Amino acid sequence: MFTVVRRTLRLLLILAFLLPLAPIARAQDVTPRFTDPGWQASYWNNRTLSGPPALQRFEQQLNFDWGFGSPDPVIAPDNFSARWERFIDLTPG
Repeated sequence: MFTVVRRTLRLLLILAFLLPLAPIARAQDVTPRFTDPGWQASYWNNRTLSGPPALQRFEQQLNFDWGFGSPDPVIAPDNFSARWERFIDLTPG
């Protein structure tokens, strides 16, 4: 029994000494596969996102203050809805 305990203790001591010496993996440079156009915005002249959108465009940021207005003259200032979508290709690791 003491032999097993000694072997286990010896193995733990060896691992405790060797693990800090193990090389640390460096972060890999990630090169995007395509240019990200930003957020795809879709706007409807209703509150339910129903039917085809009245306007679609790409927007780089989502930070709007339209006040009593709307995102575009083709969109009515009252009772409109919007959806923003973005697809990001993430490399595992």
